[in-house]
Amino acid sequence: MEVIPGQIVTFQALFVDSTNNPVVVPDAAITVFKYSSLGAREDLVAAVAMNPAAPVETGRYTYTWTVPSVLTQGDVLYVEMVGTYLGDPVRVIETVDVVPAAETLMSPGLRVQFVK
Repeated sequence: MEVIPGQIVTFQALFVDSTNNPVVVPDAAITVFKYSSLGAREDLVAAVAMNPAAPVETGRYTYTWTVPSVLTQGDVLYVEMVGTYLGDPVRVIETVDVVPAAETLMSPGLRVQFVK
């Protein structure tokens, strides 16, 4: 996935059980972070609650965020989405590349993503 500084993006996660059926998690949260040039972790969004998808779909949660304009080409963001199901943590981590608007192959705000 690629994002442009200043762009509004929506991250989403579909939480499923061991049989691949969608499940409700009571605590879906998202953290967005990057590493500085010195290797220090910098949280941009720290464990913020995600919202149920609209229209409602069991197990799917979203978070809409404006990419900070101070990010530059080559920055890599890490998006961690977590929830708890039957006492066990469930998580997914996605990497996101920051690119200038002129280099994206699609219009800002449009993207293709395979989802279940």
